Amino acid sequence: MGDVFDSSAVARADAAVNPKRSTVSYWYRMWRKTDLGKRHGEGMWSVLETKVAEYFTVGARVSISRDPFTVAILTPIMQRAHHSSVAHCRKHCICRLHSFLRR
Repeated sequence: MGDVFDSSAVARADAAVNPKRSTVSYWYRMWRKTDLGKRHGEGMWSVLETKVAEYFTVGARVSISRDPFTVAILTPIMQRAHHSSVAHCRKHCICRLHSFLRR
C-alpha cells in the first residue's frame, strides 16, 4: 500500500503537495493586490508614487506621465553607462556613419 502513496501520480493529485491552478491563481491575486495595489485608478497611482520613492532611495530616476500613461525608469547602471560612453559612442557612431556613406 505504501507504493501507491509514493507514486508521482498520487503526489500530483494531492492538493497539499501540489496546489490546484485555481489556488495558485488566488494566491497570486491576493499577493498582487497587497503588494502592487489596484491595476487602474487612484489605487494604482498611489502605489506608483511609493515605488518612485523606493527607486529614488536606491539612486534611480523615474518619470511618470498620466496622459498618455508613461513610466520611464533610469537605473544607476544605466546612468553610469550613459555618462561613461556618450563621448566615445558619439565619436564611434559618427565614424561608422561616415565610413558607411563613403561606400
